[in-house]
Amino acid sequence: MNLNQHIVLIGMPGVGKTEIGKSLSKIMGVQYIDIDYNIEIKESQAINEIINKRGEEVFRAIEKKEFDLAICGNESSVISTGAGVILDAENRLIIKNRTMGIHIKSSIKEIANRIDVFNRPLLYNTNKKKMLLDLWNERNYFYQESCKLEVDISSLSLKESIEKVYSKIL
Repeated sequence: MNLNQHIVLIGMPGVGKTEIGKSLSKIMGVQYIDIDYNIEIKESQAINEIINKRGEEVFRAIEKKEFDLAICGNESSVISTGAGVILDAENRLIIKNRTMGIHIKSSIKEIANRIDVFNRPLLYNTNKKKMLLDLWNERNYFYQESCKLEVDISSLSLKESIEKVYSKIL
């Protein structure tokens, strides 16, 4: 890995980008950046509140700005993105060409079992598995287009998932 390269974790909502990202950054001794967390702090609102009160379009603009800030630094970092960051064509190009984009994958069933719909506004009041499958069908091409690596963590524990992602980076 290029020591001045950002590692950007992309993938479906609830796949584990945040937990994997935190652990990877500790193992690698680099800064950890969580795009959604940074948005919530700066906006003084939870992501679901921003989307519900101000609309998804406003949220995506805020997300893009925060993503741009995260990748502009010269020091290596591990960046956990929101699942929809790849909906923006420019973000996809940046992830593909200027970072080590890693698509974290897991089965829809596993994601549905661990996801908390209260904090996932796009999944609230829906059949989780159907909505996740629809999101997968809509976004999978974009995830594949954006990444340099795909890591399937289906049926793995968090520890095993972290180890698998880390081994792919080396």
